Amino acid sequence: MENFPEEGPKTGLIPQKKKKVFCLKPLTFCFITIFAVIALSLAVFLSLPPEDDMPSGDVDPSSINITFPTAAPSYAPPSAAPSTSQPTGATCNDGAKDSDQTDLDCGGEVCSPCGDGLMCLLDRDCRSTSCNTATLTCDETITRSPSAAPTSAPTRCQAGLAISCANFITSHAILWIHNTKTTWDENDAMNNNAYIKKVDEISPGMVLGSAIKFQMQIPPGEYGVMLIDDENHNGELDTNFIGLPTEGVGASRGAAGGPFGGPKWDDAKFTIECGGEATLIPVELWKA
Repeated sequence: MENFPEEGPKTGLIPQKKKKVFCLKPLTFCFITIFAVIALSLAVFLSLPPEDDMPSGDVDPSSINITFPTAAPSYAPPSAAPSTSQPTGATCNDGAKDSDQTDLDCGGEVCSPCGDGLMCLLDRDCRSTSCNTATLTCDETITRSPSAAPTSAPTRCQAGLAISCANFITSHAILWIHNTKTTWDENDAMNNNAYIKKVDEISPGMVLGSAIKFQMQIPPGEYGVMLIDDENHNGELDTNFIGLPTEGVGASRGAAGGPFGGPKWDDAKFTIECGGEATLIPVELWKA
């Protein structure tokens, strides 16, 4: 006898069938994933350039050759603007007033300037470079005689000056020649602002008899002379503790200094003039 399940309470409803749900098994899902990864990797691999075209990991920078353009493309401007002037032969010799001429075959920008009395508008239209604005005719050309050639400036004469000293001891001399009181008063006339400063080694040619002589040509005027015998060749006058010279020193006209400075300009100055014999200025040296 078959056993049948007990029937539940009758509700009057038809029982519904359960729907089947489609699910991938874990193993199938894994295979699909692996296949997708392989396919993607293959696509990436095929898209890469050949191995020979790819730079290696260690690339020598010097082996990379980058070529730059050697120069910008040159542009040569036109050699000259097109000429707008009219040919002179066509308008300036045809016996007619045409183009911008102010008279027959003359004036304007193209043709030659016009002669005296001919029509003009501007000074450039006239050979005399003068256009009369009242009559609009060219003024008369004024012929100017050439001026006399300028005469050369007269040569200023030079005067001879000879400075002698009979009691020089050594062969090293320093000579200052001043032509103003201002420079004479600087450092007792022994300075670099003198009109002439000479530092000489006495040569046999400078010795005349028992004296040495300095000779030169200078312009006429007032001068003062200071001379020292630089015995130790140090380029200056040496003095003792009270300021008196310990080397030979002398000035023109026998001018001598005092306890408060060197010789004065008015005592040492002299005048030389053009022509005649050289002015001889004796200088006597002294020291403490």
